[in-house]
Amino acid sequence: MIDIEKYDGLTNNGKWRTTDSDDSVIYWDAERDWYATIALVQRDSDYYGNEDNPDMRLMADAPLLLEAYKELQDYHAALLHWMMYHLDKDEDEVKEMIYE
Repeated sequence: MIDIEKYDGLTNNGKWRTTDSDDSVIYWDAERDWYATIALVQRDSDYYGNEDNPDMRLMADAPLLLEAYKELQDYHAALLHWMMYHLDKDEDEVKEMIYE
């Protein structure tokens, strides 16, 4: 299980994007009225264009993936509790049924 609390407080609430001009992931800094850099990506070659670089896309999408993970955790907990209630089993019994 991933400890998602260590990701609280993402810069600009995780509204990040990649750039066309260089290998960076950026966000809009409203206080300064300009784009600021979250990360620079070191590439081994120029095989990928900036928008096609999978490393950059993963970094830019990380906040979205985190939100999806949080949502799945909520669904998992709700389903587990539903099964425990309707099957009259404890958590370990339900997990054993699911994972056997």
